[in-house]
Amino acid sequence: MAKNKRSIKQFVSQKKVLVAAVIFVSAIISSIGFMYVNALLQPEYKESTKTETSSDETMAATESAKQAAEKEAAVAKATEQKKQEAATQEEAKVAAATEASKSLQSVSRAVSPAPKPKGLYVDAASKTGQPSEIGSQATSVWLGNWSGNERQNVNDTVSKAAAQGKVASFVMYYIQNRDCGDWSQGGASNSAAYQAWVREVAAGIGNREAIVIVEPDALGHDNCLTDQRYADLSYAVSTLATQTRASVYLDAGNSNWVSASTMASRLSKANIAQARGFALNVSNYQTTENSIRYGEQMSSKTGKSYVIDTSRNGQGPGSDWCNPRGRGLGKKPAIVLSGKLDAYLWVKVPGESDGNCNGGPSAGTWWEDYAQELIRNAVY
Repeated sequence: MAKNKRSIKQFVSQKKVLVAAVIFVSAIISSIGFMYVNALLQPEYKESTKTETSSDETMAATESAKQAAEKEAAVAKATEQKKQEAATQEEAKVAAATEASKSLQSVSRAVSPAPKPKGLYVDAASKTGQPSEIGSQATSVWLGNWSGNERQNVNDTVSKAAAQGKVASFVMYYIQNRDCGDWSQGGASNSAAYQAWVREVAAGIGNREAIVIVEPDALGHDNCLTDQRYADLSYAVSTLATQTRASVYLDAGNSNWVSASTMASRLSKANIAQARGFALNVSNYQTTENSIRYGEQMSSKTGKSYVIDTSRNGQGPGSDWCNPRGRGLGKKPAIVLSGKLDAYLWVKVPGESDGNCNGGPSAGTWWEDYAQELIRNAVY
């Protein structure tokens, strides 16, 4: 019995050892299996990680390429837009140039006509008290906004002239800073006032004939030549040329003042293109011969005709420009249309003072002693 117990005990002990061995071996096998499986799975994990990394890089590259493409497209769009804007601007320039060309063509058609070969109008009402040698001759009517309604005054004179089959002659004398503030100072207060006055004069003439001298001395005084003065003179010429049938002459000083080339340039800037021509010797004493010589020089440069004031140049100039003594009446006023010479005019009323100089009264005032001296020394 005791022996059997020992055998059983030994068997149990051996069984425990065997179980322990089995468990140990199983543990070893399990560990080896885990290591093997892990070894098998590890390349796939690394490959998966590599694939994920490559996918991220591809996505980043794709996004970068997309952004570059969008930027390139934006640049191309901006470039195309600039091209379109440039094309639009070029089209606008071409259109403006075309319009300007049309405008110039229109301006070239609106040129003041030549005076018709007919008698000059004598305003009898203004001749009261003048000696017949002067009172019987046509003299220009000076306009300067000193006689009320300018439109009505001009209209009355033109209507009377037309009723007699004659041509009235006017002098526009109202530009800003007239005579550069010298003896005949005055004029419009500003450009707007001057241009409004010009329109009134044009409205008074209307679609009828007249001779108009535009602003004596305005182009002769160097220190008064401003861009605004040129603009105002140009406006006067253009307004008269387009709204009336007047023969318009820009004043060009006299033969002893500004060189022909310089004056021709000034006339061009003042819109001589739309005028009939230019006026010489207004209120001065230069001889007719010298005036014609000077006029022909400028006519060759401008292609324009001219008129000469012969009211007091019979004896030529004296020692002074203001009321010089010993002067005489010149050629009687008449429309001659000889070559580039359109007319002899008495623009300045002979017998009216130049100003408070050499014993004379204020500018424009009748001076009987001087008138008689002009008559005595007349050279017709």
